[in-house]
Amino acid sequence: MPENTRLPIFERWAARYDQSVRTDQGIFASYDEVLDAVVHAAAVAPGMRVLELGIGTGNLAQRFVTLGCEVWGTDFSPAMLAIVREKVPQVTLIQMDLTADWPEALQQRFDRIVANFVLHEFDLATKISLLQRLATHHLMAQGLIVVGDVAFATAELRQQSGAETWDEDEFYWAADETMTACAGSGLEIAFQPISWCTGVFVVRLSSPLQMPTADVATGLQGPPPTVPQPIRPGG
Repeated sequence: MPENTRLPIFERWAARYDQSVRTDQGIFASYDEVLDAVVHAAAVAPGMRVLELGIGTGNLAQRFVTLGCEVWGTDFSPAMLAIVREKVPQVTLIQMDLTADWPEALQQRFDRIVANFVLHEFDLATKISLLQRLATHHLMAQGLIVVGDVAFATAELRQQSGAETWDEDEFYWAADETMTACAGSGLEIAFQPISWCTGVFVVRLSSPLQMPTADVATGLQGPPPTVPQPIRPGG
């Protein structure tokens, strides 16, 4: 679904976002673990340039600022960005729709591009197109894209979880189908599960001398545990 049709949901959610993600026992039960895993996978050094897509209230960006990175953040929600300005004033903020034309301020390259609980807003084709665009036009040589999100190791596990009935406007990752979709795209992608319904992807451009590879650490087997329904943004 286009981002602008979802904007009112996130504008209402902004004020209670931090509380909701830390009290939810559904998809956000591993919220901080996913953030920590994204930071670990990014393996940054002080002075690195980090772009966060869908910065929300700045919880991930705050970690990178603490590590000495120069951080840019995008979001389509003015209410979310207002919170980040207060919480993490060191971040350069840009209001934008990820699927629209990018502003001149972002026509540059970054050492790391990160996103957390954001890209499930887009269907698989849009996700792959965005990753290709990021890797080709906005990532430094040897750079990484690191994505934490609602994600399953396989489409079968996603189906078993009932996730496809949670929200008709959200498109939760399955690592196996993502690997298939990336074949021949020029991207290398690896996946590490964090909980039964979350995980972290690490994406980079393939070497010209090698084909894209797929590395899935399935980690969790069998049906997922029974958990309360996740908090929905519009709830």
